[in-house]
Amino acid sequence: MHYFTPDARIRFARSIGALVARTLLAIPFFAGGLSYKRTAKIREDVARKLGIPAPELATRADAAVKLVGSVLLAAGVRPRVISAILAANLIPTTVGAHAFWESDDPLEREKHKQQFMLNSAIIGGLAAIATTPRTGTIFPSAMSPSPWGTDRAADPVQSNQTH
Repeated sequence: MHYFTPDARIRFARSIGALVARTLLAIPFFAGGLSYKRTAKIREDVARKLGIPAPELATRADAAVKLVGSVLLAAGVRPRVISAILAANLIPTTVGAHAFWESDDPLEREKHKQQFMLNSAIIGGLAAIATTPRTGTIFPSAMSPSPWGTDRAADPVQSNQTH
């Protein structure tokens, strides 16, 4: 006996998948916001080196954005807006604090290069959420509404016709 229709099962699986994806993307921001007290001096020095005015205030605001944004993203509160904010928050850190191309030390260069690539991947995941249509999914499937309109037969993926 089935309690859910196939459509309901797919929607449920997508919602669980979206919850897991949002939570995994939120974890680094939450951890970064929590570590502010421990790393405040280092962050302020980096901000000062980058020429950011009022580095103490800027780093506190950065930690607050990370903490609040991560909780809201994981909870699914306005995920497209929050993802865009968190991505915008991460770009200056990625470019400024992990400018691997400026390092002469090979170990230091590799460390910053890895962090730059990790941050870039996180920005990509956030961009995928931020640019997902409200009623769409990140990963369209045969069950998704037709991108060609409401006529499902016009969609080659959803019709039995082969093109």
